Amino acid sequence: MKQIIRGLLLTAFLSLAAIPVAHCEENPAPAVADLYWLGGEDVSYDSNHGALIPLQENRPGLTPLPIISLLPKAIPAPYGRPLIAIVIDDMGVDQKRSERAVRNLKPQVTLSYLAYAPRIRAQVASAKKQGHEIFLHLPWEPDSAHADPGPHHLSVDMPKEQLQQNLLANLGGFDGYVGVNNHMGSKFSRYRAGLETVMAELKKRGVFFLDSRTTPDSIAEKVALEYDIPATRREVFLDHVEKPEFVAAALREVESVALQKGSAVAIGHPKDMTLDALEAWLPTLEAKGFQLAPVTTVIKYRRSAADAYVAHLEADKIKK
Repeated sequence: MKQIIRGLLLTAFLSLAAIPVAHCEENPAPAVADLYWLGGEDVSYDSNHGALIPLQENRPGLTPLPIISLLPKAIPAPYGRPLIAIVIDDMGVDQKRSERAVRNLKPQVTLSYLAYAPRIRAQVASAKKQGHEIFLHLPWEPDSAHADPGPHHLSVDMPKEQLQQNLLANLGGFDGYVGVNNHMGSKFSRYRAGLETVMAELKKRGVFFLDSRTTPDSIAEKVALEYDIPATRREVFLDHVEKPEFVAAALREVESVALQKGSAVAIGHPKDMTLDALEAWLPTLEAKGFQLAPVTTVIKYRRSAADAYVAHLEADKIKK
């Protein structure tokens, strides 16, 4: 029971209190300002060229607007320094830009690799040698019929045996990852039966889980917490709008979220535009009073905050 209460509190306590919006693949004109929820399904796998290509469904004219007013009450920051975790996913397919991320981004940046990327084991070994924390980027089915998540993805209409086979193919694609986050998945992340299959396997392996939140309707984090997997969610997407000014505004939003909540998790991708911005921005964080950390550090911090709150409630109950 304590585990269930902790999971519910963690989800509620750390969630953005944003009004749910439709994903960009379904609604090209969101009614609220929370554009940082959009993104994460802005590419499709091109099997002919073994590459991720932009989707025509993107709307690069979107203008970012702040969401800080929608956030819940702050959680105290550890050591007085708000934590910021940056995750670069879709790693490995574009080898040139992936290598740039490994080489130029601070080692506290978490890198999430697709198991079907070429030379995947060598790429991951190089990233680990540079000190980066490694996640597995697990392809899930999106709502959009035009977005291909790539080989061995997980979909809602697969027989359980095929789902398990594809899951194991991804999890066995390379070694050394400490966590998993979803690639695409706006459809699959609402599919409880499939998520339970995933989380049962992740629990066996003792890894972390990050819900990329490609839809505000995702229940992936909730199911992970039910399996007592250390888990959290992404708050900000950095670069689904292909404009440098959008990335710059998104990074400012990351700072605002971290100040308000005590921590922030953002996801970006190995694009020149994103890497340019991060290479300039990351060295400024310490002087601004932030602490850059791997995403597992943020997950542990948020989990301990939820545990402390549960303990506080139980202590109050005993007193009464």
